[in-house]
Amino acid sequence: MLRDMRRGVVLLLLALGTGTWLVLDLTRRPAGELDRGVEGIEFVVPAGYTVLELGETVMKTAATRLLAALEAEDRVAVVFTDTGDRAQLLVDLTAQTLDERVLGRNGTVKSVLWSGAVRERLQWAEETGDLAAPGLPPPERRNPYH
Repeated sequence: MLRDMRRGVVLLLLALGTGTWLVLDLTRRPAGELDRGVEGIEFVVPAGYTVLELGETVMKTAATRLLAALEAEDRVAVVFTDTGDRAQLLVDLTAQTLDERVLGRNGTVKSVLWSGAVRERLQWAEETGDLAAPGLPPPERRNPYH
């Protein structure tokens, strides 16, 4: 009986160790590497954007960093994590678009295209944390699964 308990403890420790290794391995991802996110969903910034990896932050900070980067570049993307959701904000000043993409913890992908007045929208988000600025056009919500 003692031998069976020891085997059970050893198996439990092996399972816990493997689970810990898997979690740690999945959370270590070099900047710029393909982000498979949840359930193998590819979540990659398209070519042609200057990419800023911000790590864990909030929309207000992302908007501030994006506005600063837009002083030197016309196409900038910020990639960050906000309460477990992976987010990308892709700005193209020439086209006057801001593409907000969010990969949720549960694997749901949200894609919202904001058109026009990009700097004003980011200034609003810098203050409020919300891209839906009053008086500016509503977004186009897109289904990224099609």
